Amino acid sequence: MAIAKLVVAAAFGLLPTLIWLLFFLREDSARPEPGREIVKFFLLGGFMASAAAIVVEYALKGALADFNIGYYSIVGLLLFAFIEETSKFLSARVLLRNDPNFDEPIDAMIYLITVGLGFSAIENFFELGGTAFSALPDLIILRFIGATLLHAVSSGFVGFYWASGRVWRGLLIATLLHTAFNWLILGFPGLPIYPSIVLVIAAIFLLRDFDIIKTVKEKIFS
Repeated sequence: MAIAKLVVAAAFGLLPTLIWLLFFLREDSARPEPGREIVKFFLLGGFMASAAAIVVEYALKGALADFNIGYYSIVGLLLFAFIEETSKFLSARVLLRNDPNFDEPIDAMIYLITVGLGFSAIENFFELGGTAFSALPDLIILRFIGATLLHAVSSGFVGFYWASGRVWRGLLIATLLHTAFNWLILGFPGLPIYPSIVLVIAAIFLLRDFDIIKTVKEKIFS
């Protein structure tokens, strides 16, 4: 039973991320990135970002407790959202250093989204692995239209602003979006419609950013 549950968690934790990955890769159809690069950033980038976020968050929890700041307080939500968004960005930046395939602005968005979805795949696995079988269908749907899309969209914003030389603006927007999503999930349990609406609106703006960045010929990185 335990093994079957892990297989289900792995399969359905991965499926939403692959669907969204294929969706966003269509935005780079003119000069698509090599498949091996996408796999590398999804697996290695996702693992690096997850490991970094876990280490920093674990160390920070003790410090927050010393100041009586709860994990689910607004300060806690902001800090942990910033840590995750920064971890995804730094992992992508390390992997992209001296990469010859990183040759146009839209690549920043594509690779950041890929790392973000790799991060989400790992997060999905642990979330689904700790859930009872009876609750898995609802959680799978929630992860698909919720956290998985969140990581793709927030990372996409970071990539867009990084390519235009304003990475801190991207990290700020991603952190605020991430925090708002988590706050709505916690504040309105059983009502996923509210965070879903926020994500859909954010995704519309991200698609607009894709249209903008396709007209830019030169990368300007901060």
